[in-house]
Amino acid sequence: METIFWGDRTSAIDPETLGDVTAETVLMQEPYKTLQERLGFKACVMMHQVHGTNGYCIKPSTDLSQLLLRSQEADFLVTDCKQVALAVLTADCLPIVFIDKKKQVIAIAHAGWKGTVNKIAQKTVMAMSDQFGSELSNIKVFFGPSALVCCYEVQQPFSLALAQDPFAQKSLIERNHKIYFDVTYYNQLTLQAMGISPEVFNFQAQRCTICTPGYCSYRGQNGTQLRNITSVSLK
Repeated sequence: METIFWGDRTSAIDPETLGDVTAETVLMQEPYKTLQERLGFKACVMMHQVHGTNGYCIKPSTDLSQLLLRSQEADFLVTDCKQVALAVLTADCLPIVFIDKKKQVIAIAHAGWKGTVNKIAQKTVMAMSDQFGSELSNIKVFFGPSALVCCYEVQQPFSLALAQDPFAQKSLIERNHKIYFDVTYYNQLTLQAMGISPEVFNFQAQRCTICTPGYCSYRGQNGTQLRNITSVSLK
């Protein structure tokens, strides 16, 4: 069984306060302690997010008692280990959760605009396939709270830089002489292009972090250091 947690300001985290903790000892801190009690995982893994497309796989051989949180640069995580929560921190970037029920493999990605246009969603799925044997037809995709197209304004240089990108041209919306980026739709298109069926996408957790009260938003809250946490775990 898989459990997804979509966080908001009530469970907000300042990543700079985490300190020198491991995937296991972090559970002694809040809000991880409360989340662990609610969701039943034994370790929580987060990496140092850098808006890239590198990932990290957690396998049964991984020593979680020695794995320092945010010790490596990675923007997606994959595992088939039970009771290990994979987590990303966001404040307008898009959290994406991937679940393969057949192989019991889960993954999570931190998709900012840089990771998005460099195809982090595709690279996460490829890691699930290459490292854990997942098949595209068995993967379901869940999109979480982020800056949505209603508020995610970008400047003309951004649009011009992606002029030859077919996914971008379908994801950039001009409205009232301004340009808005549909980051969810871009990621959806990249996944469909590699063979993921449109029927497996789930948008129920989507909220705009900029205009919806209760979420951490870098753009909407003057560069706040607080982050929404998203996690997924296997029981």
